[in-house]
Amino acid sequence: MKGDLTADGSPALLISKVRAMRTVLRSLGKRSYLNGPFDHLISSAKAGRRPAAITYDAFISYSPTKDRGIATALQSVVQKLGKPWYRRRALRLFRDDASLSATPRLWPSIEQALSRSRFLILLASPEASISPWVDKELTWWLDNKTSETLLIGLTQGELWWDGPTGDFRWSETTPLPLVLRKRFVAEPRWIDLRIYRESSIPVGPEFMALAADFAAAIHGTPKEDVLSEEVRQQRRAKRRAWFAIATLIAFLGLAGWQYSVAIMQRHRAENILAIATKTADDLVFNLAESLKATNVPVKITKEILDRARNLQDQLSAAGERSPELRRSEGTALGEVSKTLLNIGESGAALTAAQRERKIALEILASDPKDANAQFEASASDTNMGDVLREQGRRSEALVAYRDALELCKTLIQEGQDTGPAIGTGQWPQYLSQIYVLIGIVQQKQGQLDDAFAAFNQSLAIRKALVQKYPENAAARHGLALSIEYIGGVFVAQGRLQEALASYREAFETLKIGAQREPDNPVYPYSLAANEQTTASILEAQGRLDEALASNKDSLSIYKELAQKDPGNAKRQDRLAATYNAVARTQIEKGRLHEALASYNDGLAIIKALVQKDSSNAQWQSILAASHNGIGSVLENQGRLDEALASYFPAQK
Repeated sequence: MKGDLTADGSPALLISKVRAMRTVLRSLGKRSYLNGPFDHLISSAKAGRRPAAITYDAFISYSPTKDRGIATALQSVVQKLGKPWYRRRALRLFRDDASLSATPRLWPSIEQALSRSRFLILLASPEASISPWVDKELTWWLDNKTSETLLIGLTQGELWWDGPTGDFRWSETTPLPLVLRKRFVAEPRWIDLRIYRESSIPVGPEFMALAADFAAAIHGTPKEDVLSEEVRQQRRAKRRAWFAIATLIAFLGLAGWQYSVAIMQRHRAENILAIATKTADDLVFNLAESLKATNVPVKITKEILDRARNLQDQLSAAGERSPELRRSEGTALGEVSKTLLNIGESGAALTAAQRERKIALEILASDPKDANAQFEASASDTNMGDVLREQGRRSEALVAYRDALELCKTLIQEGQDTGPAIGTGQWPQYLSQIYVLIGIVQQKQGQLDDAFAAFNQSLAIRKALVQKYPENAAARHGLALSIEYIGGVFVAQGRLQEALASYREAFETLKIGAQREPDNPVYPYSLAANEQTTASILEAQGRLDEALASNKDSLSIYKELAQKDPGNAKRQDRLAATYNAVARTQIEKGRLHEALASYNDGLAIIKALVQKDSSNAQWQSILAASHNGIGSVLENQGRLDEALASYFPAQK
């Protein structure tokens, strides 16, 4: 009620007090720190209502069509930047990951989140400019708050500010919703995130620096202050990493000492140098492989690998290397390239891949008929293609993949598949994988017919392999994946019935593999994923009973996997996410009571995971989806207080 706003029942008095406080803070240089809360209080007072408590520091508004990866990464980084060690997060951001177009009843929860947020971060893109949900969120924000608390991150398109008109230059391609026209009192600062749109998971120090711009604006503090805590954390991590380097140096120093002794015994020198060099190559390979699974900061990981490679180079320069040692160096470089690509250092990964390829081609030139040299050269081309694809250089990636394809075809034509060491079809299996990589790039480029042809080439090879080697598990599993890739093209073309047939055929292939290898965990995962994709196709066709059955079959598989290994976090989070998928289909069927039970089952699982690691963005996303789903069901049942508690759970 209006009378509750101030002691004397006057909203105007509250407004005047808030404005006076803001004037004082501005004079003290604290202008931006409380803009959000003050604007929130003033807008609430003008509307004659009690101001809602601030729950979120920022609300992320975006189109999930192509910006889900950026939104997820931005939320994760901004929340943790500058975080003291004793807190779970420095900021709390709201990002809705549910399918709003499918459940419009979620708008009340979105409106509640907007009202409880200090800032709004808009990820501007052509998709966002025409999104009705983004438009609705921005309209609410501008009607109830101010444009001064609106931050912009550009993910695609171009923005130009026109000084004389005091507005952006508007055209059909402007990546902003029209509701923002003439709504800014001065040129707003926007952050360019466009280079990260093609990355599956934006990472790296450059992305962190851009995210720090948002965090600094929300904190109301200089950007360097926000990053200071990150710097201290990296220093601690660096000390640990340097300890690992010191151990490596000591080991290689011992090898160097052995080599020095061997100088006095020349008849043993070459042998000892070869052993020391091979040891260095193996260490670099193992170090690169182990760093993939750690949380060592990107800068430190790269520094460790650079230092290890420098030591490897020093030993390499100490004497002429045999083809075998050159081969081990190339193998280590390939693993380094994969690790660097995994941590987002695609430039350094490309350098390592190029060095690997140079070594492989030199070895191949010395003996063009060497099957192993041909395979290694082809594999180096594949590594090059993977890096180029991650960098968005798809045309160059296609060239690299096709070079790998030609080398592999040569191996097949020369009958290398008949050798005793490759008696289960290694070369054709590898050839089929190259066709898959080519098809993935072509599908990304919108060349659906070409992608369809590439996937069919892969399919034909894998069918022949399964026929020739029925006990080859990799070949059978690859056959199922090729069928699913073809189904994915059908989905992109809107040919849902053919897509459904492909996924069901793949399911039968996977089922045969699972029966023959009941202890192989790859089959249950693939079967569960297949069932979920099948369910989504059936939902799109309106066949809800069948969709629910497929989702429940997927749930049964994940339940069995989780029971076999309760400590496996991957199995637990898949189980929780599948409970949510079942619940969403139950809602579509109008079975709210069952949906509530499914959501609660999933919530219990994901809560336990988040308690172990609150920084895991994927788990936080599943947790938010569970809370929102429960809130939606309770709201539809008329249990509004319980719904509100679920939309905004208490933070511990």
